[in-house]
Amino acid sequence: MLLLYWSDPAKIDNYRKDFDATSWSADAFHGARDSKRAPYDLTGQLKHLKVPALIVVGDADLICWPENAKQLHLSLPDSKLLVIEHAGHFPWLEQPDAFFRDVPIFLQALGLTGKQ
Repeated sequence: MLLLYWSDPAKIDNYRKDFDATSWSADAFHGARDSKRAPYDLTGQLKHLKVPALIVVGDADLICWPENAKQLHLSLPDSKLLVIEHAGHFPWLEQPDAFFRDVPIFLQALGLTGKQ
């Protein structure tokens, strides 16, 4: 399953110990499955949010698709969308130079310094 989170599976080995399948991923999966929450859609309410938002997505993210990130961006009135190329679900790990260079620029465009 971990392969789905990466644009470049060769980079997984650098972080494999941090993604022990017996801990975070299994717990997250079981928690979501067992929550018994009724599904509901609040997409229509997003236009009422009055806070800036930065949406970051890898262009090869198969977990939170770039198209979904774009739709979220279009639904939030004060948002910026940052798509990081050659990255999956963890762009700060796969493309740290681009992530740490571009996130502050986008936060500044939203009127945020990133130091709050």
